[in-house]
Parts: sequence; C-alpha cells; structure tokens
Amino acid sequence: MKHKIYYTIAFLALCNTLLAQTFTSKIKVEYKMSTFFSGSYEDYSATLYANEDQSRFEYAIKDTVQNKEIDVAESETNTYEFNFKVKDTSQNIIFIKKSDRMLYNQVMSTKNRLAISEQLPAIDWKFTPDEKMIGSFACKKATAQFRGRTYTAWYAESIPVSIGPWKLGGLPGLILEASDATGEVHFSASKVVLPFKSEVAYLDPAIKKVDRAQSQKLVEEKMADMKKKIQSTGSRGVSVKVSSMKVNKGIELE
Repeated sequence: MKHKIYYTIAFLALCNTLLAQTFTSKIKVEYKMSTFFSGSYEDYSATLYANEDQSRFEYAIKDTVQNKEIDVAESETNTYEFNFKVKDTSQNIIFIKKSDRMLYNQVMSTKNRLAISEQLPAIDWKFTPDEKMIGSFACKKATAQFRGRTYTAWYAESIPVSIGPWKLGGLPGLILEASDATGEVHFSASKVVLPFKSEVAYLDPAIKKVDRAQSQKLVEEKMADMKKKIQSTGSRGVSVKVSSMKVNKGIELE
C-alpha cells in the first residue's frame, strides 16, 4: 500500500512538472508604464522577462482598489442620468514565443481567467538616424503604426533581445522606451537587470483560450449583462433604463 501511495505522489508530481511550463529568462526589465484615456491618468507596475525566443510582460494598475465614480444629472422630465466609471483591476500578462509565432494576452481578474491568442504581429518599423542615451545604454530610434496608434520606440542594440514592453517588438535590440504620438501610452525602462537568470512561468496550458474576435464578443456579452443588472435595481415606482453603454478606449484602437 505504501508503495502505491509513493508511486501516486510521484506520478502527480511528474504531471505537475509537465504542465507547469517555464522558460529561462536572461533579462529582467522594470518599466514605468502610464496611460491617459478620456481624462483619466493611470500608473502601472510593469515587468518584462525575456530571452531570445520567449518573453513575459506583466502589468497592472498600481492602485488595485476598485474605484467607482458616479456622475448624476437630473433632467426637466424628472429622469436621472448616471455615468459609471469603473477602474480596471485586472492583471494582464503578455506571453510571446517567437518560434511558434504566437502571442497570448492572459487576463486575470477576480472572476475571469482567460488568454486571448493571436499570431505574433509583424510591426513595420521605420528606422531613423536619431540616437540618445537611456541610462548607460546607447539607443536608436524607430517609428511604426500599430493597432491604431503611431509609436516611437528607442531600442538598445547592445541588448540583442528583439522584444519590448507590451506587444511591441521586432527591433534589433531591446526596446527601453516607447510612446504613442498622442501621449496617451508611455513605457520607459526604470531598471535593467543584466545578466539575469531565472525560471519564469509561461502560459498555463490549461487556461481557456479565445481569439480576438471571441474576446470582443465576451466583452459585449458582459456589457449586456451589466446593463440588465443595472436596469433591475429600480425600487417600487422607480424604473431604471440604460440607454447606452460603452467601453472607453484602451491601448489598442483597432
């Protein structure tokens, strides 16, 4: 009986090892990340782990308390208009494996855990002769159109890792700084740990995967459900009607 128990434990340990996919990161970069959407400024904690083939970029709003702002306006017909603003408290992790040409955006919230999959985007960078120092690294400049925004990136050829923050990459060196033309999205490296060697968790193979079209459908379903719940909150003699709901723009515009 003892032998059977030992064998069972060993087998389960082996299964967990096989399922727990990791990669060896050769660099760690901490970024200052910020967004400015619809008059709302947010700071994020963001960290990149990478080697020549794989990477993990994780980011989340620093203030993880779920803030809800409600604006109320009364009209002449005794109806009220409510505008809700709910802060996103999800943690996002971008996984990239260049040899498979795949990118996964793992979204983790208190209720959901899924990964949005897509083919690794090929960003058409335009190179310029501009150069500048970022810390102790000599960097070169490149620009590109990506997902509805125009980005300027500064990359260090002395760090031969063709990756960067978020979904940006494909340059002949690590991207240390990037921002879009509107100033709404900004990344800048605050700490580079090199040399670095650590086993880092990759995408959980058991996690639910959807493509970008399916993820948009899930958002629409969630909005419809939220609308239904709001409209059912009226007390006796008071009806609540939601005329429209919209999701504020994010990093990706298309």
